[in-house]
Amino acid sequence: MRTLSWQALAFAIAVTTAGCLAEREPISPSTGTRVRIALRASVQVSAAGERVVEIRARYRRVNGEQPTLPVQPTQVVIEDGATMEQLVVIDVGACNADASRVRDGDTEGCRFTIELTLKNGSGETLGSDSHDVGPVGTEPGTQASPTFVLSTPSLTLEPSSVDFAARAQQAIPAAQNVVVNSDNSNSPLGTLAVAIDYATGQGWLRATIDAGSHSVNVQPTTTALGIGTYRATVTVTSSVDGMKPQAFGVTYQVSEQPTLVVAGAGDGSGSVVSSPSGISCTISTGVTSGSCSAQFDPNTTVTLTAAPAGSDRFGGWGGSCSGQGSCVVTLVQSQTVIARFNEPAPVLQLSPTTLSFTGVTGGASPPRQSASIVNGGGGTLADVVVSSITYPNAPPSTWLDAFVSDNSVSVGVTPGNLPAGTYTGTISVASANGGTADLGVTIVVSPRPPILRLSPTTLSFAGVSGGSSPARQNVSVLNDGGGTLAGVAITDVRYGGSASGWLSPTVSGNTISVGADPSKLTAGTYTATVTVGSANGGTATFAVSFVVAPQPPRLALTPNELTFTLFLSSAGPQPQTVRASNSGSGTFADLGQLGVDRERTSSRLTVRIDGSTITIVPSFSGLSVGTYRVTAVITSARGGSATITVTLNVAVG
Repeated sequence: MRTLSWQALAFAIAVTTAGCLAEREPISPSTGTRVRIALRASVQVSAAGERVVEIRARYRRVNGEQPTLPVQPTQVVIEDGATMEQLVVIDVGACNADASRVRDGDTEGCRFTIELTLKNGSGETLGSDSHDVGPVGTEPGTQASPTFVLSTPSLTLEPSSVDFAARAQQAIPAAQNVVVNSDNSNSPLGTLAVAIDYATGQGWLRATIDAGSHSVNVQPTTTALGIGTYRATVTVTSSVDGMKPQAFGVTYQVSEQPTLVVAGAGDGSGSVVSSPSGISCTISTGVTSGSCSAQFDPNTTVTLTAAPAGSDRFGGWGGSCSGQGSCVVTLVQSQTVIARFNEPAPVLQLSPTTLSFTGVTGGASPPRQSASIVNGGGGTLADVVVSSITYPNAPPSTWLDAFVSDNSVSVGVTPGNLPAGTYTGTISVASANGGTADLGVTIVVSPRPPILRLSPTTLSFAGVSGGSSPARQNVSVLNDGGGTLAGVAITDVRYGGSASGWLSPTVSGNTISVGADPSKLTAGTYTATVTVGSANGGTATFAVSFVVAPQPPRLALTPNELTFTLFLSSAGPQPQTVRASNSGSGTFADLGQLGVDRERTSSRLTVRIDGSTITIVPSFSGLSVGTYRVTAVITSARGGSATITVTLNVAVG
């Protein structure tokens, strides 16, 4: 919001999309509490119809309330080509009486806000602007005002353009959405409509309005276009009088299958592979061999990965890619990528890059550890030294020391003067020609040794013989002592019977995941005891029981497919039989009573059941020459159901 003092010279309203005609209301004579403001505007617009400028004034009380002030007139009707000269009278008495008074130079008084709102003939808001005026004293008289700018709104589109790509005579690309809004959040969008203007080709695009999401859905409608670039413009209009339309461009690229080519550079060797597959290229001193080019569908995103050979190094991408990470290209058209491999320079590396120690407050120092100095490049590393030892936080004492010995960095820690807690430090190792590397060191100082505990200490599983494994269960690794448990691992699994190998415990962090596999077990109850050990907290065990149930009975039909053929010149085919059996556990009698599922069995089939024998009698009544497939569904009381697929052939013979 802008502020203008009472000494300003003039006040004009600029309305960019409406006509201008003053609608006058009676103007009362000036009094000691009324301020007079002169309005003058000449407006030209391109659209017919009335536009109304509503005039309001408000001020701010000490308590934060913002009451309005009496204004004459309260609105001005604006039409095309008119010139308006109008005095606006605002009674500021209430403002001077109870508002927060302000001072500007020698003037003290009321500061208020003038608000102008532009509306169309339907009463819909098109735009608004507001400015502060004042301070105005107790004898305001005629005052000046700032300049207002009232602009009619315009539709906005996101994105502002849409691109499609497809291979000639192939599938239509997926639809895309363009979201429609207004650049004035106070203006309604109204009812939206679209029109398509084709610059290339005709009728290849569909555009529809989704009124719920205020978006335009666009999609090509044909695969019959020839190779080339097709363009169209979609214009979006609103039913709101005064709302400016907006348009976005659509490009449809129809192309042949693009080709991706990998070329080589540099004095080293390596390989490049693609995902999806197609490129498997070997490069040696810039010369390529193998599959170094491949065709992909248009708009396919291809990721190229470079792997240097031996001690050579990857020097980066050229052509359609850059940098040294993975090369990702989207093949709207054919592209060439250059992979550079160089002979190696020395690269200082440490293995491992972190070391961990444990100790006890007041205790002896643990054994020293070392990190190997490795040359990750070529040539020979020179002048390797420990350049610095730093701590992220000021330690109670300098507990870390390191020195280079032969091809390793020897590291020692002194926990004796450290309170219980975790401490970290960084050892920086430098070389004359291979750069630097950091070695992170952590020491955990415990007030007392850790004690390994497991929770729970018993697990129970249930499964079916030969079936799938039940859900895995977890055992938590807990420390009932001080410090941190280290080196937690499964040290022993003892099985209670002759069967073994059905248990699969694994350790991940502070959790032991336990699985049981019944696929090779017969029905019965199995037990096992798992021993968990640690480097510094002792051992603990948990017991596992596994109840394996026998397989349930399961209805099976042999055969489960039948074919009947009727020759029009002969009698119908003979009935056929199917044998029912139990493919699960138990005997045939364990299936229980057999029956027919009438809802899922074709009315053309008559099904008779006699013990384990099922007789199928087809009906060809009303069938013309051809092949027909129907089904019969047989049920059992305890073994589920099974389906017989029946083919009916009607032939001339």
